[in-house]
Amino acid sequence: MQVSVGQTITAGQQIGTVGTLNNGRGRTELQINRTDATPVLAHCPANFGTPAFNDAFRAEALRLNGSSTVCTVETVRP
Repeated sequence: MQVSVGQTITAGQQIGTVGTLNNGRGRTELQINRTDATPVLAHCPANFGTPAFNDAFRAEALRLNGSSTVCTVETVRP
């Protein structure tokens, strides 16, 4: 991670790097937490991404993980 909770980021800013799992595949996890609601929920970033962001994210997920699945659920309690 190259950012911290509550930090404002801008388009194009790098916020982290991809790590690897034991099988050598890439691992990314991006969640958007909404803390001004009860309960606090983590939202799928695809709900907020532009079409270009979502396409690029799916392409990288496919390349790194062998699956283009971005989110398995829309929201989750972090």
